[in-house]
Amino acid sequence: LKETFHWTVAKMCEEEGAKSEVAVSKEFVYCLTELAFQWSGRFAKDLEAFATHAGRKVVRPDDVLLLVRNNESAKDSLLSFMELRGISLKPKSSKNRRRKKRVIMEAADEEDVDDVEEGKDSKPVVLCSVPDSDDDVGS
Repeated sequence: LKETFHWTVAKMCEEEGAKSEVAVSKEFVYCLTELAFQWSGRFAKDLEAFATHAGRKVVRPDDVLLLVRNNESAKDSLLSFMELRGISLKPKSSKNRRRKKRVIMEAADEEDVDDVEEGKDSKPVVLCSVPDSDDDVGS
């Protein structure tokens, strides 16, 4: 993977050097490759963390926008690229998507309740989440 990455960076440097008539040394290409490879590794970890934090296993375009949020130029380029390709920020709905049901139960004893919220009848209610299916219990 790293060799292919290096080859791609070298090719890009060669093309840009030819356009601007600037010679690019092998040492420069090596240093640029190392820097870009390290950055891409860090970006991958950050993107994975963003997706995990959102409760997903898949990185989405909005995660990438979050990654470049402080770099206006990169963000603008990314948004333009997404617009040209017809990439939407809204997630596509999935039939197999697991959802948690929100269950509201009257609280029998406030001491046993962590999250108590006032209901319409001014009676305390417990808000909790339960899994859709029995196979999620205990995981």
